[in-house]
Amino acid sequence: MWCNDYHFEGMDAHRAAGLVIRTALAYGTWEQVEWLFDYYGWDQVREVFLTDYRGCRELPAPTRRLWAWVFLGEVPQPEPDLIAR
Repeated sequence: MWCNDYHFEGMDAHRAAGLVIRTALAYGTWEQVEWLFDYYGWDQVREVFLTDYRGCRELPAPTRRLWAWVFLGEVPQPEPDLIAR
């Protein structure tokens, strides 16, 4: 498939769902994001996002803000370390 860091063909797409979903949400092209929703469905993609959003926050801050708007209907304020000084 795609992603320079992983060889998707050698992965179990269901066992690695969290990794695949987070990677595509953060770095995927539009076509890859469409595939993501077609393959995993809205609910599973949303759940992986929410787990990251409410937990360890591995997704980059701009990515979190975009998908928070999509999944939660809210645009969180930029985090303090991202505000220009």
